[in-house]
Amino acid sequence: MEIDQRIAEHYAVLQKVMADAAMNPLGPQATINQPANYTRVGGTYIPTPEREALHERWINEVIQEAALKAEIGANHHAVVMAGAPGMGKGTIQRERLNDLPGFVACDPDRFKEKIIEHELRMGTLDALDTPLMAELKEQGHAFAPMEYSTLVHQESSMVSRQLQQQLQREGQDFIIDTVLKDVDSARGVMARLDDQNYTYDVVSVQGTAAESKAGIYGRWESAHRDYLEGNNELGGRPVPSEFANDTFPDPSGPSTTQEAARWLADHGKGVICFQQYRRGADGPEIDLVKQEGKLTARRVAIARKAFPTAHEVPKTLRKMNRPGTGRGTGIGD
Repeated sequence: MEIDQRIAEHYAVLQKVMADAAMNPLGPQATINQPANYTRVGGTYIPTPEREALHERWINEVIQEAALKAEIGANHHAVVMAGAPGMGKGTIQRERLNDLPGFVACDPDRFKEKIIEHELRMGTLDALDTPLMAELKEQGHAFAPMEYSTLVHQESSMVSRQLQQQLQREGQDFIIDTVLKDVDSARGVMARLDDQNYTYDVVSVQGTAAESKAGIYGRWESAHRDYLEGNNELGGRPVPSEFANDTFPDPSGPSTTQEAARWLADHGKGVICFQQYRRGADGPEIDLVKQEGKLTARRVAIARKAFPTAHEVPKTLRKMNRPGTGRGTGIGD
């Protein structure tokens, strides 16, 4: 069977698995509901000592990976990368923002990889099988490790949040890689950053619902192809269709993340600037900086700094420049 046909047939099966109610970040097969990993007290998930040690190790590894690229800054500054799945936030970060050297990325997807690598190495990945996956395996279907990613999502998000909290305590610079699915999510990010007196930039990456779906599929397909060819041990990471659809309640309209990112930029006390990129574009379609609590076009802000209007010139300087005072600006004196 040709590889393209294998990929197409597997994707059809995978869509059924991803649509199954048991494929749930809080489902019984999820890592946070595995007794070997967590105990639950009321609504609180408490990692076992062994799992907590793994979390600490993974966090240190992510920090060390960032430190190898550049010395980590300690400027109490963050960058919020927001956008629907498949929009290309990572591409914008690499190609337009120079990969943000000196910042530690708080990205749940990085911890998904670490969790799945651990389960694979320990031989416990099959413990995450949903009943449908187990049934399909008996029929001869196989699943790549990253196709379990939904079942580790809750744990990966918790570890990513733990990393963020550690960096904030030390005033270190970091990136929040997030969907920012609605204004409530934006409020949560704003509270965590403003309460710690952080300054931050908001970078929104937007596109259409069709582009989001194409990006999700393209990312999975490329990695799965490498997996089948023996060049990738983990395979591609799928995204549940309902999660992607939730960010586009109107398939012909903008994503909910577009409104949420702009809301954060407008209301965040520590916001320095706001940029909005369109998927695949060379530069930002919106580029604003915050002045006196309001977002202003960057070019206007630069012009104002160079040529302030009368109400922006300090009173002492205006007095010195009045005719008849005998004191000028020095130009032409």
